Amino acid sequence: MNNQDRIRARIARSKEKREAKKIARAEKYGRIDRVMTNQNLLRSLMKRRKGTDWKQSVMDYFFHAIVRNKRAKDAILAGAHPEPSRIKKITLYERGKRRDVHAVVIDSRVIQGVICDCCITPLTQPGLIHDNPASTKNKGVTWTRNRIMRQLRRQIRRTGTATWALVYDIRHFFDTIRHDLCEKIFREARMDEGLISLAMHFIKMYQVFDARNHNDREKIGLLEAGKGVGVSLGSQISQDLALCAPNALDHYIKDVERIKPYLRYMDDGHAEGSKKEMLALRERIIDRAAALGFELHESKTRIVKLSRGFVYLKIRYSATETGHIIRRICRDGIVRMRRKLKRLRRLVDQGRVTLNDVFLSLKSWLGNAKKYCHSYRTRKRILSLYHDLFKSYRMEGVIA
Repeated sequence: MNNQDRIRARIARSKEKREAKKIARAEKYGRIDRVMTNQNLLRSLMKRRKGTDWKQSVMDYFFHAIVRNKRAKDAILAGAHPEPSRIKKITLYERGKRRDVHAVVIDSRVIQGVICDCCITPLTQPGLIHDNPASTKNKGVTWTRNRIMRQLRRQIRRTGTATWALVYDIRHFFDTIRHDLCEKIFREARMDEGLISLAMHFIKMYQVFDARNHNDREKIGLLEAGKGVGVSLGSQISQDLALCAPNALDHYIKDVERIKPYLRYMDDGHAEGSKKEMLALRERIIDRAAALGFELHESKTRIVKLSRGFVYLKIRYSATETGHIIRRICRDGIVRMRRKLKRLRRLVDQGRVTLNDVFLSLKSWLGNAKKYCHSYRTRKRILSLYHDLFKSYRMEGVIA
């Protein structure tokens, strides 16, 4: 046996081990009779009632939890798809953007929690790249910002200040996740037909509700045929699918293009390398994303030199000639905070907000800025504005 034969044998053994682990996971988490149990439903209820146990609907459900969980489990195992008692659509405006969110009521949230915690998450997360940290246990924004600093330092040691960064954003991310792609993800994870049908029911449920209210027969037909697009904001299943839907793109960049300093947080991606590598990578990302049904935002997708700086997760990263990395708050965040303080002054005058609420909001912003950024002068200026507006309320001991 020569060296190439030994390499092929090692690859074959690795594939067999991965396949055996996948079969074992599917046997444990991919069967509806093992997922939909009274114990899992009760654990999901105890987790979902945290912070919401003051609501009347949650109290009603909790007082009759054993009976309602048993009925829900029996209905699901019999093949019925439970409908929530009510659906409420909420319209939010975040930094000028309109976002339609469906309030997930407790009866639906308990069942979705079981599907995600006991099935989708343990089956799909082992296949995600390490640098995909959103909505993942023991990861999050802090982990992501620390990770990007490690990647930047490693890349600067390799290529110096000639490093270039590619930052991209997927346009209308949640609204463009295809339902056939979701079903493909579930089948590749080896979920049984009962779990796939139940998960797809919750994915389509809110769109079907809206289409029926507007009597949109065409949209209902597309949804029933599996050709729908988009998932609802506010649902745990939507969060899991947001991690998994572009997973093929992540693996292409990591495994095929061999770009180690790459990271994706939901719809925001970031990679580092030479200018030539980043220009070629951008075109390939556009093609690969289009194959998955995604479109990159033209104005938010750019390639910049590290010495000039780029913004990622509301922090501006740049490097000096000596390779020192500087982190600053992005200008939009400072402008929003200054406007917020002035708006809070008007609300305090109207009696709608207390001075203590304003102080806690300021303290939270200052703590976040101090933890993640080089922002001493910025914090001093914000404190000066707070002093002018609120006469230094509770500022004793507050340090910029």
